[in-house]
Amino acid sequence: MLRADLNYSRFSATNQLISLGQAVNQTPVDNGYGQTLTAFVNGVLEAPTSPWTRFYVTAGVGLGYRRIDLTQNGFVCDPYFCGPGFVSNTVASEDTTRFAWNAGLGMDFTLPAGQSWFIEARYERIETQEPTEYIPIRFGFRF
Repeated sequence: MLRADLNYSRFSATNQLISLGQAVNQTPVDNGYGQTLTAFVNGVLEAPTSPWTRFYVTAGVGLGYRRIDLTQNGFVCDPYFCGPGFVSNTVASEDTTRFAWNAGLGMDFTLPAGQSWFIEARYERIETQEPTEYIPIRFGFRF
């Protein structure tokens, strides 16, 4: 069968990315995050393992949007206090949309009224200059 998917992920920047951001921008970086939004059209091949469960493999192509923000914690001073505050300044950011692909496998568990719940893991790759690769593990409900 064919299935269309729209996925959103958000994750913290790794220490490696923070160090690279500091070196490239010549400014301190305290934190950061990345976001991806992907849209795929996938082929799905299912194999029943019992009357209530199905194993499946899936793979497909689509588009992936990636945004990375590196930040530096701000410093706040008022008449009563001077120190680190809840202010975050963006030091560097980048966003891009590129070709993406994925491949994965999962298990589908049938419920009485025709719905099902599932668990799956997929390798996803967005073809950015340095490829964006990750393996999300998803739990979900199909209706």
